[in-house]
Amino acid sequence: MKISKKTLALAIALTIPATTFAHVGRTDANSGHKDNNNVSGLGSYHYHCYGHPAHLHENGICPYDTPEPVVAPVTEFPDLSAHTHLNTDTQAPTYKSTNLNINGITSTVNGVVIDGTTFVELRPLATALGLDIEWDATTKSITCKSADVTIIMTLDSQAARVNNEHKLLDFAPQLIDGKTMLPVRIICETLGQTVNYDSATNTIAII
Repeated sequence: MKISKKTLALAIALTIPATTFAHVGRTDANSGHKDNNNVSGLGSYHYHCYGHPAHLHENGICPYDTPEPVVAPVTEFPDLSAHTHLNTDTQAPTYKSTNLNINGITSTVNGVVIDGTTFVELRPLATALGLDIEWDATTKSITCKSADVTIIMTLDSQAARVNNEHKLLDFAPQLIDGKTMLPVRIICETLGQTVNYDSATNTIAII
């Protein structure tokens, strides 16, 4: 038995839910329009947001909207005291207070000795040097800025940028007990300052 094209088209149409066609008409500025005969079964007005089938907005919310995640700005270094990252395979860190003398003014900062090199906490060092600090939680990068120098470093990486020029550091900045620490020379010598160390008094002098 032959089936005409008209009969076949009618049969296919009957298998498709009414809400797929529902009606013919343009949507308004709200991506919706009237359905006075309630062909869609959703009432006298419904939406077609983003080209989707007829739908309603429960409590004014479109089911096809995906809200953007809210990301809180990070203004301080993260408190990650439960995590310690060290670029050393041979020696555990030795903690000791370190005297930091900058332009004749001495202060005490947290110090850690790793493989014979003293790392100090970045924030008090940068503050004493008059540097602004920015932390990028996504890239784990630290930016130190003065009036004419910008230093960008990344935790656990010896690659750095100084005024947009690439530089290879002798040591990578470390996150130790929730604090960003690094050798004083990384910052000071980049700023053109001289660093001297007095082992007898455990004092780092910056001139």
